[in-house]
Amino acid sequence: MNSKTESKRIATNEDGIFFKRIINEKGKETDKIFVIRYRENNKDKLTTVGKYSEGIRINYCKQIRNEILNKIRLG
Repeated sequence: MNSKTESKRIATNEDGIFFKRIINEKGKETDKIFVIRYRENNKDKLTTVGKYSEGIRINYCKQIRNEILNKIRLG
């Protein structure tokens, strides 16, 4: 079964957290990939966190993003 990841990022209710849909050849969504966005040195950075099927949820993405932002802010 061929699956492909859509290039469009879909925003969630949380700041800086997006997901991309993985669809099969019939056009049905089979999974999601979570992506976080943050700004470092005046450049936007995108980091892939993981798949929904692997147990990655929005709360985990929010936690990871907060850790990255704290590291940037505190050095």
